[in-house]
Amino acid sequence: MAPASSASSGADAAAPVTNPGGAASSTGARTGGGTQLNGATTSTRPLSRQSGRRSTAATSTPLFIESFSRWEFWWDNNKDAFIDLKARLGDNARASSALGAMTGRGRKSKNLPERPDPATIRTEVIPFLMQVAASSDQRDILDSTVLALGRISSDADTVTVTQGIVPLLASRELSVSSSAALALGVLGAPRNIPLLTHLMLDDAEGRKLAGSGGADRVPWLVRAFAAIALGLIDDASAVPQLEQLIETTPSSDRDLKACAVVALGLMTNDARPRIVNFMTGLLADKRLDATVRSYIPTALGKLGGRAAIAPLLAVLGDERTEHVVRQSAAIGLGRLSGIEDEAVIDALAAIITSGGDALTRHFAFISLAKIGAADTAPSAHEAAHRRITGLLSEQLTDPKRRTNRSWAGLSAALYGRVHPEAAATLVPLLRDAYTEERDPSYKAAFAVALGLLDDRAMAPVIHADLLETQQEDFNGYACIALGLMRYEEAAATVRRLCRDPSVSTTYRLQTATSLGLMADPDAVDLLLDVLHESETLGVSAAVAQAIGLIGDVRSIGTLRAVAGDEDATDLVRAFACVALGLVGERTPLPWNAVIGADNNYAAGLPSVVEILDIL
Repeated sequence: MAPASSASSGADAAAPVTNPGGAASSTGARTGGGTQLNGATTSTRPLSRQSGRRSTAATSTPLFIESFSRWEFWWDNNKDAFIDLKARLGDNARASSALGAMTGRGRKSKNLPERPDPATIRTEVIPFLMQVAASSDQRDILDSTVLALGRISSDADTVTVTQGIVPLLASRELSVSSSAALALGVLGAPRNIPLLTHLMLDDAEGRKLAGSGGADRVPWLVRAFAAIALGLIDDASAVPQLEQLIETTPSSDRDLKACAVVALGLMTNDARPRIVNFMTGLLADKRLDATVRSYIPTALGKLGGRAAIAPLLAVLGDERTEHVVRQSAAIGLGRLSGIEDEAVIDALAAIITSGGDALTRHFAFISLAKIGAADTAPSAHEAAHRRITGLLSEQLTDPKRRTNRSWAGLSAALYGRVHPEAAATLVPLLRDAYTEERDPSYKAAFAVALGLLDDRAMAPVIHADLLETQQEDFNGYACIALGLMRYEEAAATVRRLCRDPSVSTTYRLQTATSLGLMADPDAVDLLLDVLHESETLGVSAAVAQAIGLIGDVRSIGTLRAVAGDEDATDLVRAFACVALGLVGERTPLPWNAVIGADNNYAAGLPSVVEILDIL
């Protein structure tokens, strides 16, 4: 694992040897609410994690790692919306039903994955997890279970589930108490706002809830997660307390301030204009710690509202501003701006062609593609679209900086998948780039881009490379690309790789995800077998995540059996609980996808990294 440096680097990182998910990794970062598999050479995660458990060290050191400039980190943080296995599962079910209606049979294939209905979750999963939470004293099982309950419970269950979670706020295990606080927000119940506010403010009632007595404080991570939980509940009544916390918390307590900023950025209620005004004022305070300040532009981007464009553009154009803040400004502008904002497009294009800081430049690529993709009337803005297409073409074929090519490839996919006219120009360039590339990281980027564009003509080529290449950091993304294309001809190859005990944990997750994308009828049974036979943390984590992301109702019975098997290891049982939560998640995407998407992961404070680590 590469050591973290004390400041962000403006230099381009060398082409990576392994991907950030860790093709060579053999350990996971966390059980608790879940785990994000770490790399062997680099990681976005706190260095103090061990044995798959969350760190309990009260540190607020930002993690700046040079290789953040690699495209794989962006994909890892933003892939949920593109993979979205449960939506694909629903598409497959509808297609099967339509086929049955046309043939007069109307019977679904017995092997076709099918999502559980709310009644199944309420009768078969919630009572089971409540019983596990009440009877276990193992921290891995407890923090996995409370977050699973938070993500699957409907409005009708919130009172009962809250009653089961609140006692765990007083756990002596920090991973359990902080997961309990977070789970109350994942539940989304406004009735939990008062107790979360007490925890966040560390007042007498909050200390009582946390079992801290009169003198001891509420643990720092519980406070930070309580702030995030308030943002997840998304109620305007929490806004004044979050604003007050930001204004009164010492600059040294960066985690708490940053989590409050993130929480405000999650709001979609009527208080948004007030929050935008508050945030833009905060952004102008150059005395504010740079790491905390870097969370403001991305929060403004998620809040929406054109009032923030000018302040963000000013930050982006000020070369005296810290790199990490300018990086976030580039991200925020991509969410806020439209194709008519020529000044923004000019600024992003200038950074792409001549910007010094690598990550600011790479985020500018993504933002420019998003601005172009968001245009619903491209015929009215032909000149702007020609400019975007031309810039991406140039950076794919003849960039001034070699590292631009992978980001240009991803951006071409984000843009071209919406605008067929642009795709007609960009797809041939991506095919050439893929065919000619020898570096496994860049080749993987082009493969994923072709997958996002559903360029099935390249599927046999990518499949052949998968069979011939021994580079796991390429092969895992090749599997993802083939899954995105639904290239079922590769399913047998991918199944074999998924079962192979010698493959790394992240590679296994990528193969399992690929099978889910293909709606492979054997995927769930295969994964359940592997989970039951698993003897390592990494394999359990990868397989549990894949089972949960596919979301097939058939997995519930086996997962319950594994979670309740006292002869199984605590970690395997914990990951079975994680998978149950993922299978029954009431939202289309994982609850923390909105936090991970379009965040500046180079400013990853430990508390925020913990949030993104959760499956």
